[in-house]
Order: sequence, then C-alpha cells, then structure tokens
Amino acid sequence: NNLRNRGREAEFQRLLDAYRRACDLSHSELVLIHGDEGAGKNTLVEELVQNVNTPYFCEAKFDQISTNNPYSSIMEACNQLCQIIQHSGDLEEIRNNLLQKPETQL
Repeated sequence: NNLRNRGREAEFQRLLDAYRRACDLSHSELVLIHGDEGAGKNTLVEELVQNVNTPYFCEAKFDQISTNNPYSSIMEACNQLCQIIQHSGDLEEIRNNLLQKPETQL
C-alpha cells in the first residue's frame, strides 16, 4: 500500500472505515476530504478505490472558483452514479448489487 509508506495510514483507515460503515446498509455516509493543493487527497481516494470491491463508486471535486452552485460537487457525484446505472444495462442486476453488502479486498 503506497500511502502507508508515506505516513497516510490514519487518513486511509478513516476512509476505509467510512466505506465499511456505508456497506453495513444501516445508513448512508458522505465523506468530504479537504486539504491544501498537493496534499495527496486524490491519491488517498485512488488508493481506497483500488482496495474496495464495488462497481458503484463516485467522486467529485469542489471548484473554489465556481461558487455559483455550492452543491455542484454533490450533483456531479450523483450524475456519475446515474451514468453508471444507465450504462450498466440490467436494472434488476443493479438493484441486487446495490442491496448486497459489498466486501472489501483487504
């Protein structure tokens, strides 16, 4: 795990814990990551995606310059999920996949 070599174990573990809580199906979870430019936020998320087994993972960035719509990042993530569902084909299979408890590969 590359992040572990760079001292990001705690941040990665918090993301993984949030993912596992969301997989519990008892509730939903929204994770917001903030930090300075170049702090490794994208790498952290990419590492999580590589370590979990789900076809339904969406991410979005908040654009500080475009403040006209404060919910644009959430809308972008929802649009990604809609695109995934639209291009997946069989709605019954998608429904079943969403209702199953995903397993992590760790």
